[in-house]
Amino acid sequence: MSAGPPELLATIPEILFRSAEDAPERAAVSFVSSSEEIDTVSRGDLLRWAARAAGTLRDSGVRSGMVFIAALPTCRDTIAMYLAALCTGSVPVFVARPRQLGGGDAYAAQINALAAEAGAACVLLESREADDLAPLLTRPVIRREALGEGPEIGLAPGRSANVAHLQTTSGTTGAPKLAVVSHANVAANVAAIGKAIRTHAEDRVVSWLPLYHDMGLICVSCALGWEVPLVLTDPVNFVRNPIAYWLGAISRTRGTISPAPASAYQVCARLGRRREFKGLDLSTWRVGFCGAEPVHERVLSDFNAAFSRYGLAPTTVLPVYGLAEATLAVTIPRDVKPVVDHIDAATLETEGRAVPEGPGLSRLVGVVGLGQVLDAHALRVVDAEGRALGERVVGEIEFAGPSAIDGYWAEPSPSSLKSNDGYVRTGDLGYLAEGQLFVTGRKKEIIIYYGRNLAPSQVEALVEPGVNGFRPKAVVVVGVPSPEQGTEEVHLIVEAGATPPEDRAVIEEGIVAVVMEGLGVHLSSIKWLGRGGIPRGSSGKVRRHLCRQMILAEKASSGGRPAPLVSARMPTDPPTGQGRL
Repeated sequence: MSAGPPELLATIPEILFRSAEDAPERAAVSFVSSSEEIDTVSRGDLLRWAARAAGTLRDSGVRSGMVFIAALPTCRDTIAMYLAALCTGSVPVFVARPRQLGGGDAYAAQINALAAEAGAACVLLESREADDLAPLLTRPVIRREALGEGPEIGLAPGRSANVAHLQTTSGTTGAPKLAVVSHANVAANVAAIGKAIRTHAEDRVVSWLPLYHDMGLICVSCALGWEVPLVLTDPVNFVRNPIAYWLGAISRTRGTISPAPASAYQVCARLGRRREFKGLDLSTWRVGFCGAEPVHERVLSDFNAAFSRYGLAPTTVLPVYGLAEATLAVTIPRDVKPVVDHIDAATLETEGRAVPEGPGLSRLVGVVGLGQVLDAHALRVVDAEGRALGERVVGEIEFAGPSAIDGYWAEPSPSSLKSNDGYVRTGDLGYLAEGQLFVTGRKKEIIIYYGRNLAPSQVEALVEPGVNGFRPKAVVVVGVPSPEQGTEEVHLIVEAGATPPEDRAVIEEGIVAVVMEGLGVHLSSIKWLGRGGIPRGSSGKVRRHLCRQMILAEKASSGGRPAPLVSARMPTDPPTGQGRL
């Protein structure tokens, strides 16, 4: 499939102005507070709040083309500010808020570095956080509360400004970058997503996702672009009570569309296995995007099993593929239950081919299908020389289309982003089969283990369900070179919260056995971390390169060998385990 010609689509501000003129009293956004109260803002009032926020930005010296940083909660002021920026041409960069007040030195250093890279004019903060951070920041601070106090200025949905916002990339394999997302990119992606899922006037979007997450920010544009009501709550509320502030919000507001990363589905599935939720009704929920991180078969089955009794349809949860460089989405399944492709693990690892399940294959891996490419976009899988590969052959995933960004902020050329014919190099590995995309890993994450191309997700999927009664909060697998063995060692990092040290030996023994039996892979070490110890990027994705640095630092401090966290020793010959993943 080839990408179609560019189409001039209405921008989000243009759609908002038109819808506010047609029906100013209609609900635009409803905000769910920490006490579960709902405050609904009409289309007309939303534009008036945006006009006040624009006045505050103008009086603070923020002009068209200027970048500013926003570290704010999800609330009326923040959404108004975002719309004000879209209309006036100023360029926001949303970032995570500081986790703890009073300990902001490291956070301030990160904001100062980002401000220097982006050339930011100012930083927007909550007042109580500004009190602690303002003395540490190199840019002026605007307090969130001031956004609702500014003078109303005239707004117009003009097309003079091209850049809608800067989106921090995940930083999973290196330092995060600032993707330059244009109004045209946003309009194209919103339209293509809407066409893929057949949005209609009765839809209602529900989201708790942080606005610094591309899925969270574009979700706002989707609801406005589709002209359907939007229900928002701050991500802090989801962390406090995932069921009440996500699934409960869908139930209370009769939500039909709601996105979340795979880890959120996993958290709710765990809660759903242990508790009953009176009054929960998920029968109206028809589209549940699941992305932002690898989607494992177990996550889908666990979530559906836990919530089918509440009216959840088996076709609701849709594994999708996207990235900041695509504005958001690249592929979405069409009108089917998620497809899991069970393929021969050995052929995948040694030959890079996805051979379907069949007689004589004893060690299989399940790869979740992520759907078909969006309308007006194109998708291909290529080899190291950029040549397109056939079906079921693993290579690098590339895409093209009107949602693809042109480059990164402060980079002179997009040459590292795109191929000569305009396709974006994603750095992800995968294959195509019967029109669907299947992702197997990242180029920089693949572990070369005794001649096998081992994707970290293969090992992680074995450990995540739990071993010997222990179920980790999160697991990450990384590979590091071993000159002594002539291959890469496989190391496991476990985020487990409060796990008694005396229990770890038994758990480690079980983990080692499960991975050996399932994949024929021996773990060189298991590193235990407390809750929140695994480094993640702004979107919640694991920053695997930092995890790898942890292991390398530990090896260096112990004379070149990993700490003896696992009793078994590294084999001297390639292992040959059998099993099913």
